[in-house]
Amino acid sequence: MSLELLLKPLKWTDEQVLRQYTKVGERFNLSEGVKKYAVALGFSICHLYFSNISENELFKQNDFSLRICLNGPDFNYNFMGLIGRVDVDDSMIKTIRQEVYVFQKYNRAIRFPVFATGVGLVSKLGVDLFHYVVNGEPIDPSSWSSAEYGIGLLALASSMYIKEIDPKLLDKKPFWKSAYEWIKERIASLSPKPVPVPVQTYASLDDSVDLL
Repeated sequence: MSLELLLKPLKWTDEQVLRQYTKVGERFNLSEGVKKYAVALGFSICHLYFSNISENELFKQNDFSLRICLNGPDFNYNFMGLIGRVDVDDSMIKTIRQEVYVFQKYNRAIRFPVFATGVGLVSKLGVDLFHYVVNGEPIDPSSWSSAEYGIGLLALASSMYIKEIDPKLLDKKPFWKSAYEWIKERIASLSPKPVPVPVQTYASLDDSVDLL
């Protein structure tokens, strides 16, 4: 089995997440001017804040290096977008700057893992709260710090996704609709088809009377 085939479900899931961010981006017209870079920078700063206040020991040990690796390229990308340094205009065609291209490739590679990790860390607190309400079980103190770090990761992922919003994704047929149509076609193909009954015709009224 090829690596591309193994990564296909992850790429599809990443595209669905980007599709939802695109819907939000279109709703608030984030594609206008530098608006999406300003919003993305705000999320990037949120990541720095929440990762700094979190006391999660798992991440605190290498927190500085993690912040540099995760947030550094994205923060620079946001800043370059704000000052209009993303594109190179040679009066003939606009091309993307080489360093921005590197930032984009890096973000696209890590944004879904960052998003999924953030969801997992925040969900841990949600599960603990559920058990506390239902069964009265005490909440693990580490769940709060994990959730804080998770919120920071979700903010960073949001920064990455918002800059890549693509209105063309909204032209594609949603997955649920494609699945529904496929199931509908399968059911129609399996249902029995009516057998045509031959109809006997008569040449004349006399022929039909003779048969009676």
